Amino acid sequence: PTIPPFLIEHDTAAAEWTDIDRAARGAQVHPLGGTVRLEVLEIGVEDVAATSLDFLRTIGLRFRPSLAGRGARDVNVGRQILRLAPRRAGSSAVVIRLVADAPGERTVDLFGCRWVLRPSGGR
Repeated sequence: PTIPPFLIEHDTAAAEWTDIDRAARGAQVHPLGGTVRLEVLEIGVEDVAATSLDFLRTIGLRFRPSLAGRGARDVNVGRQILRLAPRRAGSSAVVIRLVADAPGERTVDLFGCRWVLRPSGGR
């Protein structure tokens, strides 16, 4: 079975964040440019239906057909989307789609993943 990914989102309204912490975090600029947030984590798997059933049984995630097509299935995890997609030969097993306050769309293959960065104004 495919092991579910671990995603974490900091709750900046939580008590452990001081006003100084929030201001410092808000001033950080990602090396890819501007502020960045995860939009979609896409995992290429051999069998989308079997993997989505594994995730339902183990961690309770209920996937729906993806608007991306290609037999993919999506589930929302917070504000992000976890996508299971059929693994294509020669392609990255993991695609990380980011939205940034930076001009132009860029794609980078790094650390065994494909990183797709799009400007926050476009889709």
